[in-house]
Amino acid sequence: MKARLPRLALAGLALTLAACDLGTTPGSSTACSKVTLPAASAGGAPVAVLRDVAGGPVEYLVGAPGRTSARMPEADGEIPPVRTGDRLWFTVTRGAGADRVLEIRTARAGECSSRVTDGTLGPADPQGKAIVVGADAKWRMLDTSGRAIADLEGIRGTWTPDGYLVEPRTAGGLAVYDDTGKRHDIDLSSDSSATGAMGPGHELLSTPSGLASMDIVSGAVTTLPHSPSQPANVEASRDGKYLTYFDAQRNPQLMRVADGVITALPAPGPPTGMTWSADSRWVAVQSPYGGVVVHVDDLTSIDTGPLIVISW
Repeated sequence: MKARLPRLALAGLALTLAACDLGTTPGSSTACSKVTLPAASAGGAPVAVLRDVAGGPVEYLVGAPGRTSARMPEADGEIPPVRTGDRLWFTVTRGAGADRVLEIRTARAGECSSRVTDGTLGPADPQGKAIVVGADAKWRMLDTSGRAIADLEGIRGTWTPDGYLVEPRTAGGLAVYDDTGKRHDIDLSSDSSATGAMGPGHELLSTPSGLASMDIVSGAVTTLPHSPSQPANVEASRDGKYLTYFDAQRNPQLMRVADGVITALPAPGPPTGMTWSADSRWVAVQSPYGGVVVHVDDLTSIDTGPLIVISW
């Protein structure tokens, strides 16, 4: 069944991300407001970062879909904020014109936000230990203090749930980094391509014979027992048990990997993307007009009105 909700209430004072100098901690002499994450209901959708498509390109909020959400007034950069565990990463705009700079900041619940570095916010480790940042025409992996721990070839990499960044190499194959920056390389057939994580320690591959799973330590490849026909934008759930994708008509679909059962997902408008929750129990469908989140166990859904989930 589908619960259609009115536009979610906004508790603007529930989340204030106020600027502090790097290293400022709660209880220090520097006054600032602390991050409060609105609570999710028991059995309901988990807390997510959302964007209000009716409110402009940088109207970001945090909250559980279907419940009260709070605006993120400090996050005014065009790069969407990212939630990893109990940590938020976001960008703040400083200056204007030629002097305009994007500053990357981070905060945990109950803490002030702190500056990490300047640059473009890229993918973040789901465990909250590292991020990818672009600056000075280079991409690097940084730890939470802003210290560079690895130089990267680009932003095409994706994180596995257990904290490995998998990045296609320019010369072919994959580079795999742990969250301390340690790297090892894996060879990959030229007719196969990595499409994203597929559960802890595995990468989803597109191959001539269909979809496959690669062990990112050994490089062993296992063809999936079922593959959808002509899938686009394939993304696996964090536990690797489900796939979402667009079919040939651009309809959003959900496939259970074990038996190949496919279920059509709802969309409030032409779908533009899908995002999995960290617990693999919910998937969000995005459109230019708003969003919907679906519980994969019973396929109940929540219409989130003009809000779309951008990070879970």
